[in-house]
Amino acid sequence: MRLITSGTATVFWLSPVLCWQAYGELIFLEFTVDFSPLGLSLVDLDTWFWVDGPGSDPITGTSAGGVVAVATPQHIELDPGDGVVPMTCEWTVSESDACTHAYQRASVNGPLTSDGGDPAYEARARLVFGIHFEFGGDVLELPGLPDEFVTDWQSGAVPVAEVQAVVTD
Repeated sequence: MRLITSGTATVFWLSPVLCWQAYGELIFLEFTVDFSPLGLSLVDLDTWFWVDGPGSDPITGTSAGGVVAVATPQHIELDPGDGVVPMTCEWTVSESDACTHAYQRASVNGPLTSDGGDPAYEARARLVFGIHFEFGGDVLELPGLPDEFVTDWQSGAVPVAEVQAVVTD
């Protein structure tokens, strides 16, 4: 049990178990990694990334004792699959240039195959949520509780081609 102060001096005991129960009630939506240009990206041109499935609103889970766990979307971690260090992008759930990467090489030896049969990079994304707990509308400050939730990686095939031009007179 923990001693908690709520509002204007109401004092009560609250078990951290209720927080963990609320945390266990959080349901995170499945998502997919999407990109543009649709179907085929090109070397040295920005490829836009976003996730399809989750919204931008907080997710809540409630314990039997009334404690609420609140998961607020924070950002997306993106690994474009071409060997660069994964990057942090703002929360993007629709087509937007908020999360971009310019591939430096075509995906001729990529580990995946696109829906069109082309070799592709395996782009991966995962979602990062900030977590806090509430009781009666007041934020709880209890040690040992999680303050972040990170989803599993989800993958998508991103075929990248190299375009060359021949100029003739």
